[in-house]
Amino acid sequence: MHYKTLIILLTLGAILSIFYRCTPANARDENTEPLTQLVRRTVPSLEKKVHFIVDTASVFNANEACNLRTENGELFITANSTIAAASGFNLYLKYYCHNSISHTGNNLQVPEKLPAIEDSFSIKSNYLFRYALNYCTINYTMSFWDWPRWEKELDWMAMNGVNVILAPLGNELVWYNTLQKMGFSDSLALSYAPGPAFTAWWLMGNLEGWQGPLSKSFVEKQSKLQQKILSRCKELGITPVVQGFYGMVPTFLKSRFPAAHIIDQGNWEGGFSRSAFLDPSDTLFKRMAGIYYNEMLSLYGSDLKFFGGDPFHEGGKTGGLDLGRSGKAIYDAVASHYPGSIWVLQAWQGNPHENLLDGFGKGHTLVLDLFGESDNNWEKRNGYSGHPWLWCMINNFGEKTGMTGKLHKAVVEPLRAAESEAGKSMKGIGIIPEGIENNNVLYDLLLEMAWHQQPVVLTKWIKQYSAYRYGEANDDLEKAWILLLRSVYSSPPDYNILGPTESVMLAKPSLDVKSVSTWGTTKLFYDTTLVKQAALHMIAVAPQMWHVETFSHDCVDLCRQVLSDRSTTIYNALMDSYHKKRKTDFKKYRNAFLQLILQQDSLCSMNKDFTLARWLDQARTLGSDANEKKMFEKNAKVQISYWGPINPKSSLIDYASKQWSGMLRTYYYDRWKLFLDSLDKRVDKNRFPLQEPAIDYFIMEKKWTEMDIPYSTQSLVADRDAFLKRIIH
Repeated sequence: MHYKTLIILLTLGAILSIFYRCTPANARDENTEPLTQLVRRTVPSLEKKVHFIVDTASVFNANEACNLRTENGELFITANSTIAAASGFNLYLKYYCHNSISHTGNNLQVPEKLPAIEDSFSIKSNYLFRYALNYCTINYTMSFWDWPRWEKELDWMAMNGVNVILAPLGNELVWYNTLQKMGFSDSLALSYAPGPAFTAWWLMGNLEGWQGPLSKSFVEKQSKLQQKILSRCKELGITPVVQGFYGMVPTFLKSRFPAAHIIDQGNWEGGFSRSAFLDPSDTLFKRMAGIYYNEMLSLYGSDLKFFGGDPFHEGGKTGGLDLGRSGKAIYDAVASHYPGSIWVLQAWQGNPHENLLDGFGKGHTLVLDLFGESDNNWEKRNGYSGHPWLWCMINNFGEKTGMTGKLHKAVVEPLRAAESEAGKSMKGIGIIPEGIENNNVLYDLLLEMAWHQQPVVLTKWIKQYSAYRYGEANDDLEKAWILLLRSVYSSPPDYNILGPTESVMLAKPSLDVKSVSTWGTTKLFYDTTLVKQAALHMIAVAPQMWHVETFSHDCVDLCRQVLSDRSTTIYNALMDSYHKKRKTDFKKYRNAFLQLILQQDSLCSMNKDFTLARWLDQARTLGSDANEKKMFEKNAKVQISYWGPINPKSSLIDYASKQWSGMLRTYYYDRWKLFLDSLDKRVDKNRFPLQEPAIDYFIMEKKWTEMDIPYSTQSLVADRDAFLKRIIH
C-alpha cells in the first residue's frame, strides 16, 4: 500500500468553521497521554516503543493528517489530531506488523523488533467526518455492554479514524428526571423507557415501555456508563451524538396536559403503540425542552455539540403541522442551551422531510444517507438541497448472522458521490450497521477509504487484508478471500435486500419458505460452490492457524455459511419430494435437514461469538440482582425470537434471527421438527395436502423466552479438524 501520495482533498464549504473544532493553532505536543493509554490498552508491549506528537500548528492545516517514521526500532507519529494519530498507529499495525484488532477477535503477534518504515509515510483524510453506529446497533449488538467492552469499542473507533459516533446511552435518566419535574410519579416516570434490549426503538419514537420497566438503580447505572463514554470520547477526539428533544413524549402526557397539542402517532410494526408527538409550536414544548436540556447539562455537561432525533421515523402522523416551523422550534430549543449545535437526521424512507430540514436551517444539520450501497437516496434528493450529508452503508440488519457486504460499492460509490453535483455538500462517510459484530472486512475497507486518494484494487487489497487479519501472507487464505470477493462480498446491481441471504433453517416452517424475516430473502445471489471452495482453503490451514482468534472466528463463520447455503438445497429437495409424493426421498431429506440444523449448532459452538450463551451471559451480568438478571435474560431472548409485541402476526418475528449454537438446537430445530413430524404423519398415510399444518408456533416462541435452559460457550466438537472436513465435504 502506497500512502506517500497525499489524498486529493474535498473542498470544504463555509460551514467548515462550524463543524471543525480543532485545538488552538499554537498548540504543540498537546496532551498525548490518551494516545499512550490507547497503546497500553490495545498493544501493551508497544507502550515504550511508540511516541506521539500532536501538532495542530503543522503544515497539515485543518484536515486531519499524520506522518509516521521509525528510528532505532521505535515508531514516531506526528499528527494534527488524536484521531489521525490513532489511525496512523492502526495502519502501521496492519500493514507493517500484519496485526489487527476487530469486533470478532484480534491478531496481535507483534514482532519483537518493530518493522522499519523507509523514510516515512503520511496520510491525510479526504473527509471531514467519519461516522459510526446506527440506533439499532445500540441494541442488536450493544444492549448489555459494560464499560470494559465500550472501552474496547471506542479504541477501535479511534484507530479506524471514526471521529463522530452515535452515543445516546443514559437517556433514561434524563427522561426520568424530566417527567418527575413535570409532576409524574416515580413509577410512571420509570415506565416510559423499555427494557435494555429495546432502547433504540424508544429513542426513535416507535414504542415505549416494552419489556420494562427499568429500576431506578439501573437507570442511574446507565447514566454513569454514559458519562464514562462521553469522557473517553473527549479524550480521544471523538464527537458524540446524543439524544435531543424533538417532540417525542409518552402517551400518558396527555392525561396531565389535556389542553396541549399532542398528536397520537398510531402504531408501529407489529402493533406497537408509538410515543406521542408534542407540537413544537405549543408552549408546553418549550417548557418541557427546557427541563430536558437542563437535565442534559446537569448530567452530561455543556460541551455537547451534536444532537440526534428523527420526528416521524418510519411513519407517524404530522397532524397538519407546519414542518418548517416545527424544525425551527426543535433547533431553537437545543441551541438556546447548547449554542452552535448540529442536529443529526437519518435519511431513511421519506425522512427527513424537506420542509423540516429547511426549518432547521443550513449549517445546523447533518444528514446521514443511511443506505448508500443500495438506495442512492443522496442522488435522488440532490444532495439534500445543500444540507451537509454523509454517505453511509448499513450492510447488516438485526445483527443477522451471514457473510455479506458490497465491497466494490464501498470503494467506488463514496468517490462517485463526492465528485457529483449532489456531493458538493457531502462531508464524509459512515458505517451504520444495525449490528456491528460481523463482516469486519467491509467496515475496515470503508473506513480506510477515508485515507485513500483513489479507489483501491480490491483483489490486491483483499490479499493485504488477509495478511494482517491472520498475521501472515498465506496462499490458501488469499485464495479463500478472492473466492469470497467473487461471491458473498460481490456487488450485483439488482441485489438490494436487507442484510445477508437468510438461512432456511431459521425460517418459520412452511411448504414454501421465501424468507426468515418480513423484509429478507432466502434467495441466493452468488455461486455457492465458490463459498465451499473458500472454506476448503481455510480448512486446509486450520491445524496451524486455529490459535489465531481472527482465523478461528472466520473459519467457523465461513463453514457456517456453507451449511447455511446447503440448507436451501436440501429444503428444495425436501419440498420437491413432498409435492411429487416420493415417500422414500421425503424421509431421506427430512432427516438430512434436521441433521443439518444440529450440525450447524455443533459447528457454531466452536467459537464463542456464535453461541447463544455469550449473549445471555452479557444480559445476566448486566443485572444487579436475581430479578434483574432474569428480566434482562428475557429481554435478550425476546429480541432474537418473536421481538414483540404479543402478536402472532407481528412483522418483527425472527427479524433478528441468529445462527447461534444453543438457539439452533432449542428454538429453530424444535420448530422444524414439529412441522416435519406433522408432514411425516401425512406421508405415512399417503396424504400430501398442500395446506400448512395447523401449528401455533407463537406459543412455542414465547415459551422459549421464558424457559430456564442452561447454555454454554464450550465447543460440542471433540475432533475439530475431522468434523470440519466431514461437514464441508
